[in-house]
Amino acid sequence: MKAVVFDIDRTLLDSDPLWRESLQECARAQGHVPTDDDIERWHCIDGDSVDVAQKLGFDESGEDRVRQWCVNYAARHAATMTPLPGAAEMVQRLAKEVPVAAATASDRDYVDAAARAFPDIFDHFAAVITRQDVRQQKPDPEAYLKAAAALGIAPCDVIAVEDSGSGIKSAHAAGMQVVAIPYARYPIAPDVLALADLVQPDAYKAVPYLLTMLKDQ
Repeated sequence: MKAVVFDIDRTLLDSDPLWRESLQECARAQGHVPTDDDIERWHCIDGDSVDVAQKLGFDESGEDRVRQWCVNYAARHAATMTPLPGAAEMVQRLAKEVPVAAATASDRDYVDAAARAFPDIFDHFAAVITRQDVRQQKPDPEAYLKAAAALGIAPCDVIAVEDSGSGIKSAHAAGMQVVAIPYARYPIAPDVLALADLVQPDAYKAVPYLLTMLKDQ
């Protein structure tokens, strides 16, 4: 294997609390307090966002407005996030062996703010593919295919590191080997998790296996 491409949210950065906070603040700005069910279905602004936007008092065009509000809030507060245990060390260690990149469904403004807040992670990436760089979001493979192309490496020679079911399906469809580090709050369906070549509970435990995968193939 010749490269590694990482997802960002909930794989490298524990961004879930920030996205939930951004939605709560957006709701308060509209004079509402979202229920736990609203926030759960929004699922980091990738759930039933039209329904939630309407509950917050927006018209049918409100989905994009709510998303942008949340992205702006998350970008302003990106430094409040923390890397997941071992994530920075994982990126740094693998970057010593092969080129590394990132492929995320998050918006460029937020990702750029996260990069400024966490240079010990982002400075190692040769490329970062965001929502604005693709036409189709995960589970479509476009983000991972673009990351591989940016590195100049065939997808079949790339390992993807993911936390989510949609990300696993995306990387698998791109023809990459997939290492899954599931985020505890969001269990992955067994049939989707079975698409991963390796499943590990955290970055610390994943690194030795990733290094072996890089050296063995």
